Amino acid sequence: MKKGFAMGMKIIAGRAGSGKTDALYGLIKNRIGQGMDTVLIVPEQYSFQAERDLVERLDKPGFLGAEVLSFSRLVHRILEVEGGLGANHISDLGKTMLLRKAFEENGEAFGIFKGSFRKQGFISQLNDFLNELKKNGIEPLELLSTADEIRGLELLKGKLRDIAFAYEYVENALKEKYSDTWDLYELAEEKLMESDRYKDTVFYVDGFAGFTGREKSLVKALLKKTEGLVITLACDMGESGDSYVFSNTLRTLEELKALSNEAGGTFELEVCQPSSDNGELSFLRDHFYSYPTVSYKGKPEKIVLFAAKNRFSEIENAAGEILRLADEKKYRYRD
Repeated sequence: MKKGFAMGMKIIAGRAGSGKTDALYGLIKNRIGQGMDTVLIVPEQYSFQAERDLVERLDKPGFLGAEVLSFSRLVHRILEVEGGLGANHISDLGKTMLLRKAFEENGEAFGIFKGSFRKQGFISQLNDFLNELKKNGIEPLELLSTADEIRGLELLKGKLRDIAFAYEYVENALKEKYSDTWDLYELAEEKLMESDRYKDTVFYVDGFAGFTGREKSLVKALLKKTEGLVITLACDMGESGDSYVFSNTLRTLEELKALSNEAGGTFELEVCQPSSDNGELSFLRDHFYSYPTVSYKGKPEKIVLFAAKNRFSEIENAAGEILRLADEKKYRYRD
């Protein structure tokens, strides 16, 4: 990779408050300063805040020099440029209508759920579940294969078979005329692999604890067709295990490392250490989930516990504390 960055993936890992995002934004600032193509990907709900943060850190009001996108916006951006948005998009309402049609026209093919589609909310819940399966890349045949492997749990086996049948019915109907959100992800991945549009672009990814199957497939394509990826992950590299609070994020780290290996690029891990300015907070962070429990040796002065009677009381106390700190300590509201 050009200008000192090794081709592949870099992970910036650490606990909350360790400086992961500061390190990421520092890399973005340096890259933009060199006039190089840069894209920042954040969760949908954080895109506006990320743009504001970039403006403040770059000290260039009104100028970003980088695109701030969510994964869904990136998918649309790729298809806008490379083509593919012309397909008829189907909404969740349209998919629920297809599901109802599947039950009405093929009632005898269902077992456990044969009469369930008439119950209020059933079709909507089934559609939500099918969306979860599809966005994680799970196909109808995988459900059937799982059902065939189950022994002694006939009810579960029957449910899986019914879900697989409904899932396959909807997918076959979509292939003829329509595409849903997750079909667009797959199409964008195909278009990306055919294009060199982002070959000189580094993608920075911040604010994710994990990725769906479709997002991981897109990340793998980006690894192959861009200058590289830098991703932050909130986790403690000192501990692991399924029972540990960061186990899901640590699994994500291993998955990303595997994707990097599959893409044939390099993999770099940078671990940020938390600030130790507040010893009490550091102790609480390090031992909150410890068992057996560990007691703090000193006298706590910087952590205050408040037992609220209800949500209103909790919000009222938090608002009062914010006003006090702004008035007495001259804190900014955004602090």
